[in-house]
Amino acid sequence: MAFRKNTDSDGKKLYFPEGALLNQMEVAVVESERRKSDILKEPFIVYLVESRAVDGLEPGCTLWRRYSEFETLRNYLMAIYPFIVLPPLPEKRINVAKFQLAADKFDPDFIERRRQGLECFLLRLASHPVISQDVIFRGFLNQEVGWKESVSETNWQQKSDSRFKSISASMSIKKPDQRFDDIRSYSESLFSNITSLLKIQQKISARQQTILKQHIEFGKLFSEWSVIETEIGDSLQQAGHQMDRLGSQSESIYNEEQVAYIDQLKEYLYFTESLRAIVRKQYLKQFELERAEEALAAKSKQKEELAKEINATQNGTEAPTSGFTFKSVSNMLFGQDSMEVRQEKLLLLEEQVKEAEENLKMVSEEAEIFVEKSLKDIDRFKKQKVRDINEIMENYVKTQYKVNKLGLQQWQSMKEYFMQM
Repeated sequence: MAFRKNTDSDGKKLYFPEGALLNQMEVAVVESERRKSDILKEPFIVYLVESRAVDGLEPGCTLWRRYSEFETLRNYLMAIYPFIVLPPLPEKRINVAKFQLAADKFDPDFIERRRQGLECFLLRLASHPVISQDVIFRGFLNQEVGWKESVSETNWQQKSDSRFKSISASMSIKKPDQRFDDIRSYSESLFSNITSLLKIQQKISARQQTILKQHIEFGKLFSEWSVIETEIGDSLQQAGHQMDRLGSQSESIYNEEQVAYIDQLKEYLYFTESLRAIVRKQYLKQFELERAEEALAAKSKQKEELAKEINATQNGTEAPTSGFTFKSVSNMLFGQDSMEVRQEKLLLLEEQVKEAEENLKMVSEEAEIFVEKSLKDIDRFKKQKVRDINEIMENYVKTQYKVNKLGLQQWQSMKEYFMQM
């Protein structure tokens, strides 16, 4: 899940990027528990988060967290670190039948898979060198009392951009960054490809489940048949047992496949939204940059025209005109401003131009920093993706190998029983 690094600056061997929390601490979501409260009518699930030092010299910490607290943590991180490709959370509730998800949010298998997903989420964060240093994230792991208040005090909601604002910016920018357009296209294609892959896998899984049920039914029929047979009864009984074993053991392997293959693919399905969120943020940064450029250009033009007008008046020549404007109409109706008033307006425009220049510089620097950090983290994500997809596909091949090896063994055994008839 994280790449191996040789040593840090002190020569210490590392297994994660330098600065990652997992180099010093182990993090896990070890169990789940169903609870009720006097306030909430519906039951809810809490998860036990455990963290302890790798060297064991410091005492560890265990605390219970609700899914909503995981959501709060991620929302905070999205606002504070918009340039980071944040890992997704597992599903809170189930409403997507096409991905072969359980319908009951309290289904034990679903709760267990969600627990594993939440653990993966924390491990992803704890392996990130930037997120690992965040006080709020560390508090999530060891601050049982007052953590929510600590999050609220950061005022992270004020830094969160609305989706509508980002979409409006993407439609208004005049000079889009092709690199981020490419990232958006890639994320959309990746989402489409994984969605199609999951749909096909769902069909395969449904067919495999049907075959497993038929094998179990096959075994039952052999066992019933063996009761009325004298010469071949034992062979039929043994063949029935092999059919039962094939069905039950294959089902266990396919359940492993759900976690090792399907759930990990779904994680990358939702990773694509993190990529799109970064692109939307860059569009917003570019939109703000272009608006700052336009504001500076407008103020500079006003200053230039007023300066020419003042010079013309002082030299006794006709001031240059810009055609039929509101200002020209105002001058005809009410007369021109006095020299003193125009000098004051020029000074004000000079201050406004200076402010616009400073604002443009600030917005430009923020945009450059965001682009630099986001491209760096996207590069990190791409390397992570290659490693993970490789591992996902290896797990899938191993699962298919185990199922087929098991089937071959069972059918060989049944062949021997039938040959003994």
